[in-house]
Amino acid sequence: MRERSVDFGRVCRRDHASELERSLESAVRANSYRLDRDAAPGVRLEAALRVTPRDFGVGAAEIAEILQAGRVASIDLSHMEPYEAARLLNYCHGLTVMANGWIFRLAQSVIVITPGS
Repeated sequence: MRERSVDFGRVCRRDHASELERSLESAVRANSYRLDRDAAPGVRLEAALRVTPRDFGVGAAEIAEILQAGRVASIDLSHMEPYEAARLLNYCHGLTVMANGWIFRLAQSVIVITPGS
């Protein structure tokens, strides 16, 4: 059996920025308001808590606490690597689904998540 050497110093050439863009579009599309739903969205437009995570673990914990407290969170993903930002966005999408909330794209790299009513 021949051993294969692995080059751990090699840089990943995958385009994670486009993956983040697809994740943002998908999350917003999945949670957008549609007229065919029975009720109006229960969005509370109170002061949003701004979160600027630098890595997934800390950001995920902080965002979950904010949503669990029933607060609105504005999340700036611009200080994260695109892969980590896409991962956090997918996590936030799951949180909003579980909380029966909403997710909105505010700017290129900023999303707002709200808890349900």
